[in-house]
Amino acid sequence: MTGRKFGLRPEGLDVLLFEKDGDTPYLIYHGQFVCSSYDIEKQPDRLGAERDAIVFNLIPIGAEDAAPPTPPDPNATLAELRKRAYSAAGPARKKGSTGTRTVYERSADVKAYVLARASGTCEGCFKAAPFTTKAGMPYLEPHHIDRLSDGGPDDPRRVAATCPNCHKRAHFADNAKAFNDELRKRITKLEAQASKSANN
Repeated sequence: MTGRKFGLRPEGLDVLLFEKDGDTPYLIYHGQFVCSSYDIEKQPDRLGAERDAIVFNLIPIGAEDAAPPTPPDPNATLAELRKRAYSAAGPARKKGSTGTRTVYERSADVKAYVLARASGTCEGCFKAAPFTTKAGMPYLEPHHIDRLSDGGPDDPRRVAATCPNCHKRAHFADNAKAFNDELRKRITKLEAQASKSANN
């Protein structure tokens, strides 16, 4: 299986990717991916005969959220960032399609607001961001509580700013569902309070 890694998380199946380690009996584990699409290409088989090969386009889970955050508009207030995020919010938007799967785009405005809302503190464990980026920002990762690939919205009411540890917990822990349910309630409450303050 040939994997092509892209930078967005699509609709598709979760895949655990292993690669044979040369001539040894061992396998190398590359992590969990999503199959975003596939292509049919002509490639030689083990005997050198050209055949149709299925090339799976694989995307590492969480890679799109783990990209270093870009600094938000330094002149924008949290309220202004929130207004922009809500204007940009909505269901997962189709960016493009290849093969049988659809790739989604995320809103930079939603991401900027969510990271600013957290103010350097993980919304999962309430600890300070583990480090500061070269751009001088506390490093947190936006976590879509309801996966875009499952129809979840790109909406600040469904996105939490998490430390890398909590982000992995939300995807892979044995209590991931309970943790995401807790995050959903917490973020819904935060946004309800912000909305109330904005209307007063």
